[in-house]
Amino acid sequence: MSIKIITFLFSLLAFVNVQAAVDLSWLVSQQNPDGSFTAQNDIGYQAQNASEVLQTLHLLGDINLVDENLALQIINLSDLAYLENIARGIVAYKNAGIDASVLVAQLKLFINEDGGFGSRIGYQSTVLDTALAVRALAVSGSLLDDDFSYAVSYLIDFQNADGSWAGAGNLSSVYITTSTSLALFKAQTTFNVTDKINAANAFLIDHIQNNIADIETFEVALAVLSIAPTTSDKVPYTFLVDRLLQTRDVDGSWTQDIYTTALAMRALYLNEQVVPVNEDLSSVVTSGSSISAVTGVITDGLSGQVLSGAIVSVTTADGNNTNAVTDVDGRYAISNLFPGSASISVDLAGYHTATAAPVLLAGVIHRFNPALALQ
Repeated sequence: MSIKIITFLFSLLAFVNVQAAVDLSWLVSQQNPDGSFTAQNDIGYQAQNASEVLQTLHLLGDINLVDENLALQIINLSDLAYLENIARGIVAYKNAGIDASVLVAQLKLFINEDGGFGSRIGYQSTVLDTALAVRALAVSGSLLDDDFSYAVSYLIDFQNADGSWAGAGNLSSVYITTSTSLALFKAQTTFNVTDKINAANAFLIDHIQNNIADIETFEVALAVLSIAPTTSDKVPYTFLVDRLLQTRDVDGSWTQDIYTTALAMRALYLNEQVVPVNEDLSSVVTSGSSISAVTGVITDGLSGQVLSGAIVSVTTADGNNTNAVTDVDGRYAISNLFPGSASISVDLAGYHTATAAPVLLAGVIHRFNPALALQ
């Protein structure tokens, strides 16, 4: 069995830096003969565990370390009367290259007149269930269907002024906020929700930093998963990554829990993919300059892998159109842009076009990191 080696450098000041890839040995060794993944302190149920492990292994390119077909059977055996199980099944099927149209049709039955989704057919809409549905539909390429597009509006309407989304008792929830932010990130290729995602990230950083003793490790991992793909600046959330590295057990797990470990490994991997702003771009667009710029990384909305060869087009308020092609790291950078209202489109064969309509500010480098949805 091939194992990716992970190396941590710890200092007396608790500064930790990931030097190599994530060690998957503990996680993959927890698969049982029936395909399930179980460990001593599991907080998730079997379908959750299986789906999170499969997502992590697909992202890291190591799906062959487990029996994916058996793991999919565990997801298939989950109770499809519940929306979460259907949503997880859609994501797992798409990752495995399996037609998910039957599950998408089942998910359609859960939508309510308010545009949201409930946990079961006929149940009241909730932000969490709607977020799970939006993410699955975006991954499946079905979000543009008329029956589903209203779900994004439902999520936007329920975002609080501080950027969070709330659960029972109208209390801001890290879990619900990260779940919703992740869903909107998948939907931003067709909906202008970047400001909503940024507001959620700001809430997560501030709230977790001020309440770290009360935050669960899986919530820290989810926060990194929400923030890392949307930024080129690691500094604001570095304390979250440090927290993950400091709480890992010697056996390579996090508290011997499948769900938390799968999330944490995926979070650490995505954090290492964050690409800083190009130094040349920073020297051209400074705080005192009269021009603007756009930069970012284009990824596959399903696997999270970077996409090279995508055409990024920016049309500015002065009518000029400027194009760039993403490099082998999925990265692009366009400078010397006229400030004001602009439109951005990203095109790549086999994917839906991603668009955005930002207001470009003079002296500011704007970031647009869409995850493209397969056609």
